[in-house]
Amino acid sequence: MESFLSTTDLFIFFGSLAAVMGFGLWASRRGESSEDYFLAGRTTRWWGVAGSIFGSNVSANHIAGMMGVGYLVGFAQSQFEITAIAGLLLLCYGFLPVYRKMNIYTLSEY
Repeated sequence: MESFLSTTDLFIFFGSLAAVMGFGLWASRRGESSEDYFLAGRTTRWWGVAGSIFGSNVSANHIAGMMGVGYLVGFAQSQFEITAIAGLLLLCYGFLPVYRKMNIYTLSEY
C-alpha cells in the first residue's frame, strides 16, 4: 500500500502536533481553576470576547452558505441573521445575569 504522505509531511504534522501539545501543557501550569480556564482569568477585554464569539459563530462556511441561500431564495434568508441578533441580545440580557448570579461559567454547569 502506497502512502500519500511524504516524510516531510509527517514531520510537519507531528512537529505541529507536538508544538500545540507543548504549548497547552506549558499554559496549563499557570491556570489555577476552571474559572481561569474558561474566563481567561477575567483579563480579556471586551473586544477579545467579542472576537471570540464572532469567530465561534461566523466562519467562511457560514458566509458562503448564507450567500448561496440568498441566491436561491432571495432576501428572505436575511431573517436568519436578524433573528440571530435578537437571540444573542436575549442571551446577553436575559440569561447572562442568571449565569453570573449562579456563578457558573459553562452551559454544562447550568
